[in-house]
Amino acid sequence: MKFTSWNVRGLNDPLKRRLVKDFLSSHLIDVAGLQESKLSDPTPRKLQSIGGRRLSEWCYLNSTESRGGVLVGWSDAFSLIQSHVGIFSVSVHLHHKPSNYSFTFTSVYAPIDKEDRAVCWWELDRIRYILPGPWILCGDFNVTLSSDERNGRNGSPSDIKSFRNFISSTSLIDLPLSGRNFTWSNKRKKHL
Repeated sequence: MKFTSWNVRGLNDPLKRRLVKDFLSSHLIDVAGLQESKLSDPTPRKLQSIGGRRLSEWCYLNSTESRGGVLVGWSDAFSLIQSHVGIFSVSVHLHHKPSNYSFTFTSVYAPIDKEDRAVCWWELDRIRYILPGPWILCGDFNVTLSSDERNGRNGSPSDIKSFRNFISSTSLIDLPLSGRNFTWSNKRKKHL
C-alpha cells in the first residue's frame, strides 16, 4: 500500500490537476490526502481529473471562501467502512480487500489561528473514538514539532508545545523525513 499527503495549494487549474493525477498514477498511490484543494463541491468529473483511473473513490471537505478544502481519494483495492468529515479534516475507515486489513486514514489542513488549532486538535483526538483501530494521520498542520524543522524564522514555542502535547496524548509517532531537510519549500532551492 502506498500513501501520500500533499498540500496542493489549489486544484481549480486543469494543469495543476493533471500534474497531481500524473504523480498519483506514476507513483501507484493507493490512498491520497490532498490539502488546500480550494475546491467546493467538486464534480465527479473534476475528481476523476485528479485521481484518474487509479483513485476512483473520494471523500472531501469543501473549501470556504476559496481557502482550505481537503480531499481523500483511494483505489478500488479498498472498500469504505465509514467516513467522517470534520471542520478541518477528512477521515476514512478503509478495508484493504487483498490483505483483509482495516485502518483509518485522516488528512488534515490545520488552521494558523491558535484558538482554531486547539479545536482542530480536539477534532482529531475524537477521530480515535469515532473510527477505532490503526490510524494514519497526515496533512498540513501549520506547525512543527521543533524549531529545527523550520526554514527561516522559528515557530512559536507555545504552538510547538501544543502540537507535541497533541502528538503525545494521541500516542502518534512522527515519522522521520527522509531525503531532504524540509517538507515545504515554496519552490526555494536553498536548504532542501
